[in-house]
Amino acid sequence: MMEWIISSSVLIAVVILLRYALRGKLDLRLQYALWAVVLLRLLIPVSFGQTSFSVLNAAPAEHFTTTTAGANLDQPAPLPAGSQGTEFAPPETGTAPVQSTSDPGAQGDTLLVQGLLLLWLTGVSGVGLCFGLSNLCFARSLGRSRKPVDTGGEGLSVYVTDAVDTPCLFGLFRPAIYVTPAALADPATLGHVLAHETTHFRHGDHLWALLRGICVALHWYNPLVWWAAVLSRRDGETACDEDTIRSLGEEERGSYGRTLLRMTCQRPSGLLTTATTMSGSARTLRERITLIAKKPNMRACTVVLLAAVLLVAAGCTFTGKAASQDIPIQHTLTAGQEIPQAAIDAADRLITQRITDYNKGWKDAAPGCSVAEAKLTGLIPIPTGVAALEDGMELFRVEYRLRVKGDIARAAGDSIKYETIDGEHWLTEEGLGGTPYLCLYWQDQNGTTTWEDAGAVHEISLSQYNTSELLEQYGSKYTAYAAERYNAYRSEKAGREEISVFLALSPTDDAPNQVLGYAQAVVSRQAKAYQQAWQEIGSDCTITEAKITGMTQIPTGVADLNGGLALYRLEYRLRVEGNIEEVLAGGASYETIDGANWLTEWTSAGQPYLLFHYQDAEQEGDWQPICVTNDDAFTQFTTDEAISLYGDIYTAAAAGLYAQYLQKTAQ
Repeated sequence: MMEWIISSSVLIAVVILLRYALRGKLDLRLQYALWAVVLLRLLIPVSFGQTSFSVLNAAPAEHFTTTTAGANLDQPAPLPAGSQGTEFAPPETGTAPVQSTSDPGAQGDTLLVQGLLLLWLTGVSGVGLCFGLSNLCFARSLGRSRKPVDTGGEGLSVYVTDAVDTPCLFGLFRPAIYVTPAALADPATLGHVLAHETTHFRHGDHLWALLRGICVALHWYNPLVWWAAVLSRRDGETACDEDTIRSLGEEERGSYGRTLLRMTCQRPSGLLTTATTMSGSARTLRERITLIAKKPNMRACTVVLLAAVLLVAAGCTFTGKAASQDIPIQHTLTAGQEIPQAAIDAADRLITQRITDYNKGWKDAAPGCSVAEAKLTGLIPIPTGVAALEDGMELFRVEYRLRVKGDIARAAGDSIKYETIDGEHWLTEEGLGGTPYLCLYWQDQNGTTTWEDAGAVHEISLSQYNTSELLEQYGSKYTAYAAERYNAYRSEKAGREEISVFLALSPTDDAPNQVLGYAQAVVSRQAKAYQQAWQEIGSDCTITEAKITGMTQIPTGVADLNGGLALYRLEYRLRVEGNIEEVLAGGASYETIDGANWLTEWTSAGQPYLLFHYQDAEQEGDWQPICVTNDDAFTQFTTDEAISLYGDIYTAAAAGLYAQYLQKTAQ
């Protein structure tokens, strides 16, 4: 659709420029004939073939951009919110690989396309309906008031009617000439009118008027098309004038011009009516009189120039964008390896861009060298541990091979590795920046995992995350980079929709930063869930402030040599503006402090708890969120058997929830 819009608009612009540049130097019939090329382009929605000189090649193409986002690493990466109740967090990479081809960006684009298509169809229907009704009403008014006129000759039927302001030719299958009583009363005027409308019939202008209306309906959104419709109709009249004078004889040129002048007080038919009229606006008629008086003298060089420009314009607008020279990328990944489709697509874009860069650079540095074949040989997941209840960030190391034609040593230089297999030379992914890594953001909603391309980074750029401070904070440079990218990406994605949650803890509430970040996300999501529910019931209540007032660790005694489970009781307050009484539901409670109303964490399900698994309690980046749970969820673990086995409800609940989590992730 966009190609159709661009190509037709360019062609219209060229024809309009030619029309004004060569005004007074062209045969008027040839000037009118120029619009036939535009008409074809407006009616044909497809292009013919693919050429390098098509105007569509100038359309911007999508490119894969390698980026390294900057974020404040002094603060822990914020994690997404959890909900009340028992909810398990998605596993880390490598625990249970997830494969999904769903792409939120693609879904958004699809909805946009569908919306624009619906808007276009609505416009087509509206303009088409106006076009049809205006002609139907015009035909009915003519049929009711017309009376036949005997002109004493053969040819088109002639009728007199007072339903028109100006003589016209109207009708698709049985076109007829309709004249006004005033035109019928003057023999000279009648002769000119009949000659003029008969010429319109010979030119097929009643059919061109129909096609012009169809074009306007199809391209109702494009002002250039409306302008072209006005100009083509005007050129049709001047071409008809010239041919009519030729049939009447040169001695009638002046008399015919005077007849046109008498038409200035008559109103022409509308643009959406297929009737061809002899009349026009005062300005249009002055232009026609001027052209009749001048009698344009067209030179051969003008015709040659016109033909050349029109031929080039048609070639550039009737052909499609040149086929991409991108080399198909073969996928030779390890059999059985489950990789999200979004990662494969992102790797393809990265390799395609690398091929383009290589070929462009070799034109001067290594003439004769080019990439002839490409293979994606590996996408290796790199565990980062940057994950929360419903989203996270993952890294994939990209491995590929590019077969090069030409002097491989010259093409590779000193910094790019290559290998020789069966006599063929293949560049590896080890380039100037080292091995490339893809960064992907995943999100789990209602059991469906979607992935988004969050950029790429190279080994050389990861070196800045290899400092002792970052390694101590995050454990590895990969986790440090993923946490930074996660922070930046979620901020970009959420915009200002996130509700900031402040920590208002006592000195005794000591918890690792990753645990606190997770708690902030849980409270943020709960606040957003409240506001969404309030909007649905029409309440004007809104949350203006959120704070965590308590993070109490509950001893579980569930630990072993490799780590353990940690359970935290979560306390928070949400400040509500509006009538808080009308939005209390589900056992929610609130308290009033200094005149402000604050929702508490208490609901009918009891108090919320956060469960974590850790390998090393002293290692900051080693806390994995398991789930958000509550008092009600503990009831399944209060059996006498569970209490006797674990000693208390909290130990039993922690062990049971972790077992459920492992069972779910194993599936």
